[in-house]
Amino acid sequence: MGPDDGQAQGAVAGRTLGTRPDRAERGSAVRDWDKGWFRWWVVLGVLVVVIAAYVGTSVYTSRPAFCNTCHEMTPYYSEWQNGSHAGVSCIRCHVDPGFIADLAHKPAALYEVWVHFTGDPTFPMTGVPLPDSRCLGCHPGTIDPGIEHFDHEVHRNEQACKTCHETAGHAVTAEALSSAGILNSTVQAQRDARTIAYGAGTSLAGHRIVPCSDCHDMAAAACVACHEPPAGHADGACENCHALGEEWAFTHSSASDCASCHTPPRNHYGDTCSACHTPTEAWDSATFEHPRIGGEHSSRSFACILCHPTGPPAVNCTCHGGSAPHDD
Repeated sequence: MGPDDGQAQGAVAGRTLGTRPDRAERGSAVRDWDKGWFRWWVVLGVLVVVIAAYVGTSVYTSRPAFCNTCHEMTPYYSEWQNGSHAGVSCIRCHVDPGFIADLAHKPAALYEVWVHFTGDPTFPMTGVPLPDSRCLGCHPGTIDPGIEHFDHEVHRNEQACKTCHETAGHAVTAEALSSAGILNSTVQAQRDARTIAYGAGTSLAGHRIVPCSDCHDMAAAACVACHEPPAGHADGACENCHALGEEWAFTHSSASDCASCHTPPRNHYGDTCSACHTPTEAWDSATFEHPRIGGEHSSRSFACILCHPTGPPAVNCTCHGGSAPHDD
């Protein structure tokens, strides 16, 4: 080992024992430290910009007015403004509460924007999610609508809120959707087909105007379970004269079993109503005119049973040995 090697080892040993690094080494260390912090400041700045952009965008797009920027939402926005939920923001019903739920909904919202520009959205739609939890956030506890013979809690336990309150947020008509050029006629026809009978005019006064068939099997239910016949209504099964439909307008049956609804007046002759009456003619305006037979054998001269012992229209004259009378 030569003298130069000894000097190098001494220098290293002296530096190891605590001698101060030279100026070049100190500058290099400072630059490395500054570069590390600079990177962190860049990352932090990007995060702040991203968060600020998200918060600003989220706040702006969560306002009801933003929904109205798409023309297909105009009918819904107008009805929302004039409805009972006008003071409730759209996202209160259409998005679960909380930051995570709001963040998770953004991809779905972006997809709706994509469909707006690239597709042809029509309404009403099927399968729009609306869980009961969003309703119960504003309507907790027992609800008593004050309708006689109607237990809201029984219905709530068996059906989802939107089953009966589907239009609570915005009752948009098919005419409004058609005027806006966004009517989905197929889905609308499916909804119209559900409409069998309405709450108005039934024994449940004050019931919301919703299709009874949404909750009840109309074909299996007895008519009197919901409907009260008017005063003076004829006895008999309702389905003899009425059919399920939007109105209970009377249409006379074509059946000839008249006695199932009608009671013959006093001294009425015979029990075969169809011999003299037809279903298309009102009974209170029906008049009977006996065929003319001439001479003394008028319909008012003798008791009917003398010529019609078995009932009209068969003739078996008891005065002439069963033969029909001849003109005098």
